[in-house]
Amino acid sequence: MMTDNRDGKKYKTVVIGKKRWMGENLNYQATTGSWCYGNDDVNCYKLW
Repeated sequence: MMTDNRDGKKYKTVVIGKKRWMGENLNYQATTGSWCYGNDDVNCYKLW
C-alpha cells in the first residue's frame, strides 16, 4: 500500500521483479490543473 500524503488516500502497489509499481491510478483532485480522463467527472470514480 502507498498513502498519498496530500489527502490520505491509500493505493495498492505491486512488485514486479525488483520494482514497485502503482496497482491503481491516483485519484487526487487538485484545485487547478487537474482533470479526469476525457475531462469527464464520471471517470474520477471507481466502478467496482
